[in-house]
Amino acid sequence: MSVSPDTPVEQFKNIGPKSAGWLREIGIETYADLENAGYLLTYKMLKHRYKGISIVMLYALYGTLNDKHWNELSPEERAMLKEAAKTPIDISFGD
Repeated sequence: MSVSPDTPVEQFKNIGPKSAGWLREIGIETYADLENAGYLLTYKMLKHRYKGISIVMLYALYGTLNDKHWNELSPEERAMLKEAAKTPIDISFGD
């Protein structure tokens, strides 16, 4: 699939209709939005807002940005993502 910055979430690899709706609700509407936010922050925002978001969503977002189906991720990629999911994100707004 050819992806451009304005590709809508409904056309993302790994993302179904329900997940696309969740992404839109947190302001991720295009591929550029996901690239700018990053897979980890996007995952953490979804996990914070919605109950039941699993690590598979992180795999899916990472796969989307790396043009891979989430089932194709290597054991090393999965381990890296699991570790990243444990790391708190510090959101600072300056002084």
